[in-house]
Amino acid sequence: MALKAGTLTDFDNSMAQAMEEALAVLWQEKTGQPLGSAGEEDRRLMFVAIAQGVVKHLKDNAGAAFAVSVNVEQTGPWVSASGQTTSGHNHTVAVTQDNVVGNKVQSSGTGTVTLNTTGTLY
Repeated sequence: MALKAGTLTDFDNSMAQAMEEALAVLWQEKTGQPLGSAGEEDRRLMFVAIAQGVVKHLKDNAGAAFAVSVNVEQTGPWVSASGQTTSGHNHTVAVTQDNVVGNKVQSSGTGTVTLNTTGTLY
């Protein structure tokens, strides 16, 4: 699912709506009363502005903020099977690796996370 900041006219299923719902829960816990509709338009305007700012910031800084680095070390033997068709014949090859330190595979790499967003970011 894409990040959706929300707008005043497209509020449903947005980050701004999630903020409003969180406020309603906290308000109920704090006061013992439901949030109510007084000031709803101003609250929504504030939540939409905050959500749009958060999503824009995340999108603008995704490369640095969400760099992914993975290091994997094999801890045991593995078996791999692959199928190959040659001149109408199917072949399956299974490889078993001895479980000794020198045969274990070490791998590392990095990746980039791309943030999917919906709507116009201001």
